[in-house]
Amino acid sequence: QEADGSLEVYMFFEARNGLRAGQDYQIVMMAKAKDSTATDVVQVISMDDIIAHPYDAVEQAQASVNKAVVQKSSGTSPRFMAVDGLTVLGGSNSVLQLSDSLDFQVQVAGDSVGKIVRQTYLRLFMFPLTMWDMRYPSGSTSCSASCTAYEKTRCTGLVECSVEAVTDLAQNNVIRLVLPADMDDITGETKH
Repeated sequence: QEADGSLEVYMFFEARNGLRAGQDYQIVMMAKAKDSTATDVVQVISMDDIIAHPYDAVEQAQASVNKAVVQKSSGTSPRFMAVDGLTVLGGSNSVLQLSDSLDFQVQVAGDSVGKIVRQTYLRLFMFPLTMWDMRYPSGSTSCSASCTAYEKTRCTGLVECSVEAVTDLAQNNVIRLVLPADMDDITGETKH
């Protein structure tokens, strides 16, 4: 780590490593965005031969924050329960095997103070990011979702569902849900 807090990461690919011309390769870097005004958050420089030409760049590109940075939930702002706030149901040994269709159930539990209320937006980021592409051949980004009410509570009406990309020009790897308008608050005791 550099004195200014930046971090340099080097990736070396040996000769005959299997990379091919005309193919797209993706590198995913996870970072915590603290300020949406920052520019050039990530800088990528590709070089051909670090031995013979150690300072010759073949390509260079920058990535910057493309969405507003929202502060972490606190106080009475909606948030998941600290433990088991979002649980994927089914499967075995904490693994749910998916095949040709993306069909699964989750249980949502809110914090006792930061309740999850009606019409809250939920985004489910499908990992690893580069493995998921939930595009339909028709180009549609819609999906279907429903809410099953917890015992003696209500959760009825439309759950809006769509898929989107983490970043521009990438595959759709995020499920975006808007909870129904007719729903009891989700707290530690009430789960939907």
